[in-house]
Amino acid sequence: MKTRMVRTLAIALTLCPIARAQPATSPDQDLPPHITRLTPYDEPEGIYPDGMSTLVECDRDNHAGKKGAGYVDIWKLALDGGGRYERLTEFTRFPGYKASNPVVSDDGHFMAFQMARSRDAAGVGYGIFLYDLEKAPAGRAGR
Repeated sequence: MKTRMVRTLAIALTLCPIARAQPATSPDQDLPPHITRLTPYDEPEGIYPDGMSTLVECDRDNHAGKKGAGYVDIWKLALDGGGRYERLTEFTRFPGYKASNPVVSDDGHFMAFQMARSRDAAGVGYGIFLYDLEKAPAGRAGR
């Protein structure tokens, strides 16, 4: 577990300078040609053990029809450069709620995450939910 946390932290620290280098007024301004912004709010959280996908808090296609950190569900993003997303949660279907803080188990079979209120700051969560990725319906990160 310690090795996995160190590896995840190393990846996060590697990506942070890129994010900080973007101007606050326009994050897409002057992006290098090898970086593509996929949606207005994407926050990668947990990388799958095989390194092929990551979990993302994302405001795309949310049921509230709004954008930003207050209107996110959890999605699986393939790390093959194709920008393929797969929705895992539907918390935005319920007004005032969102899903947050996902992590994948070391064997890739489970995801732990929290729920939060839309008005809560990013990183806030309540309770712990377990999502069985092995039993998920087709199109919901099931194997």
